[in-house]
Amino acid sequence: MIELDHVSKHYDGRTIVDDLSLNVPDGAFCVLLGPSGCGKSTTLRMINRLVPFDGGKLPLSGSQALSTEATISFLRKVNGCTEAVKLDELPRADPNDASRVTVANWTTCSSRAPVVLYRIEGGGHRVPSLAPGVPLVESLVGRLNHDFDAAEAIWSFFKNKRSTGHRAQR
Repeated sequence: MIELDHVSKHYDGRTIVDDLSLNVPDGAFCVLLGPSGCGKSTTLRMINRLVPFDGGKLPLSGSQALSTEATISFLRKVNGCTEAVKLDELPRADPNDASRVTVANWTTCSSRAPVVLYRIEGGGHRVPSLAPGVPLVESLVGRLNHDFDAAEAIWSFFKNKRSTGHRAQR
């Protein structure tokens, strides 16, 4: 079953999908119809987890997927992050790719584990099995953004925790 419960998506301050609720039972055939730019492809990308959604609920196989904002709120609470967020924009490796990466940092958390959100706006992510520049890839995930290497950022986070001897509190 595919279920969307008041799901929304915004890009650059524009509402692309607004408060969409939909239930498609197992085995049913469903068609999304609408004019160009109304959010059909974005809805399919959210269902397939190719792009994050901004609000609502999108259950997956009986478990609940959280929106980006709900996930950050949960992580801030668990890690004891109470200060205001520090926002930065990464330098643009390719000013012609129409994308940017913003970084939201909560660094003074009581757990000593920061909460960091990298948000790619106007660009896509690397799909390992598909070559960049292929129209199908760009239609699914957007133009490839070269400002940010997620694998490197994740490795640096855990490497830093290992070198500082940080242990999770139980």
